Amino acid sequence: MPISSILHSRRSRRRLIAAGASLAVLGVLTFYPLPYFLKTPGSAEQVKTRVTVADSRWTEKGDFLFTTVFQHVKPGILEYAFVRLTEDYTETVPVEQAIGNVSDVDAYQQLTEWMRVDSEASSVLAAYHYLGKPIQVEQTGVIIRSFLPNAPAAKSLHEGDIIIAADGKPVKTVQDLAGQLKGKKKGDTVLLQIKRGSKTVEANVPVIELDSENGTPRLGIGFYHAQVQKAVPDLPIRFRLDDIGGPSAGLMLSLDIVSKLEQKDYTRGRKIAGTGTIDADGNVGQIGGIRFKLVAASREGAEYFLVPKDMGETDSNQKDAEQFLRSYSTSMKLVPVGTLKEAADFLAALPEQ
Repeated sequence: MPISSILHSRRSRRRLIAAGASLAVLGVLTFYPLPYFLKTPGSAEQVKTRVTVADSRWTEKGDFLFTTVFQHVKPGILEYAFVRLTEDYTETVPVEQAIGNVSDVDAYQQLTEWMRVDSEASSVLAAYHYLGKPIQVEQTGVIIRSFLPNAPAAKSLHEGDIIIAADGKPVKTVQDLAGQLKGKKKGDTVLLQIKRGSKTVEANVPVIELDSENGTPRLGIGFYHAQVQKAVPDLPIRFRLDDIGGPSAGLMLSLDIVSKLEQKDYTRGRKIAGTGTIDADGNVGQIGGIRFKLVAASREGAEYFLVPKDMGETDSNQKDAEQFLRSYSTSMKLVPVGTLKEAADFLAALPEQ
């Protein structure tokens, strides 16, 4: 083989090796997940496009806006760098801190999806109770919120799993589950039927001894729970919120439902943004990421922002929002509210635009 051909062949191999190395580096930069949640302002979206009451075409002249925080979950290096360079408001949180005492990211996302579904039910209940309208509630299962330390059940169950049966008998309430555990001894097992996302699975889990109560040993599975409920209104109410998680849209959902049920425009023709959880009695609760939601609302041109009022010693949404707006340029006005009624009363008193 001529020397020129040998040199050309060697140069080609070097180019191929260099190209392969470059692709490998690019792949690492693009796909290697960093152990963080990178939080940024999300969106401020119209509630009226996401909630339908009785297929009615009536809608507000203005807009209720629910606000979100965008979470880049375990971003690649390039994504992380791009977001930090292009967004003025970011927060980097280690995964372990972001998901709290939940075992992994998948379980965390499953749990936040249930929180959103539960907030939909609570928003309907709060709206009906505010209007003095009767409404039925169905109990449909028991959800796992977190596990006791070293609970064996954590090996086969996940946070966000919804228990719907035990040893072949339906479980709709915590009392149903306790009844199925009655008579069992430490070391016995219970066969649980679980809703996990769109799937239904079974798991055999051991019964363990819990902390005693009044000197009497208690037996259980070893997790903290919540009741899964479903609101059954007299009119069909449909939500299209599958792309968000968490309960923080509850207040804004309730306001939109009240407005649609009464066919009374509580927006007064304005853009009204806000955030806050809601319970069945209409109490507004604290949320996370308040400054990101304020930024999202301001960027969307909201005139007012409804923020959860600080009621307890550990509450800080109102204080944090007021502090942030001192250094953030916006004409948006902050309105602290502690209940659905406070929010509705404030809006009803606004002059129509």
